[in-house]
Amino acid sequence: MKIGMINDETGEPYEIVFLDPKESERFEKDKRGVDGPSIDRFEIDLVSTKSKWNKRLARVFAEDFLSSGLYGYNQDHSGKIVKAFLVHLKTIRLRIIESQGEDIIDKLDKAKSLARDMRRRSVRDVS
Repeated sequence: MKIGMINDETGEPYEIVFLDPKESERFEKDKRGVDGPSIDRFEIDLVSTKSKWNKRLARVFAEDFLSSGLYGYNQDHSGKIVKAFLVHLKTIRLRIIESQGEDIIDKLDKAKSLARDMRRRSVRDVS
């Protein structure tokens, strides 16, 4: 899902790209953590702000932010940047839900339910 937004500083539109819930679930199961979020693949898991995907996305953001050298931050600030990013994700999620209404809530509930069912099946398959 993509939702267009306006950059307050430039007035130009940009897109926030959301991760397919199935891709998030696949990433949750992957012990190696390959094919996850990156600067080139900066997609938000809208189903759960606490997902493994979003936690990695926050670290990707912090690493890129710190490597820019802007604002005088250094590696000592990495944890605070990650935490602030995750809090901001919650705000983004709430605004998306508010703007999209009941339709998006139904889709998110279905995606959460599907992810829960897939986890249960994988636990039974392993046992």
